[in-house]
Amino acid sequence: MTISDCRLAIEIEIENRKSQIESTNWGLIMKEIPLGNGLNAKVDDEDYEWLSSYSWYAYYDSEQGKTYAAHDTASGRRVFMHDVIMGLDTLEDESMN
Repeated sequence: MTISDCRLAIEIEIENRKSQIESTNWGLIMKEIPLGNGLNAKVDDEDYEWLSSYSWYAYYDSEQGKTYAAHDTASGRRVFMHDVIMGLDTLEDESMN
C-alpha cells in the first residue's frame, strides 16, 4: 500500500464518520416538541422533560423572516424557547411588588 493509498483510505474513513455524526445531529439524541401547523422544535433529551410541560407554538417574526418556538405566560408575555434554554429569559412571570 502506498502513501497516497493510505491518505485516500483515511479521507474515506473521515467522510464516513462525518456522515454518521451528521445523521444523528452531531451525536446528540434529540426529542421533538410540537409547535402546531406540523412544525416541531428539536431539543436535547435533558431539556425535553421540563420544556414539554409547557404549551409551545410557532411564532413567525416577519421582520426577521424566521420562525421561533414561543410560549405565552399567564400575563401574556411572549417567551422564546431558545432564550429560556440559554437562561436569558424565564417561563415564570415576575411578581410586581
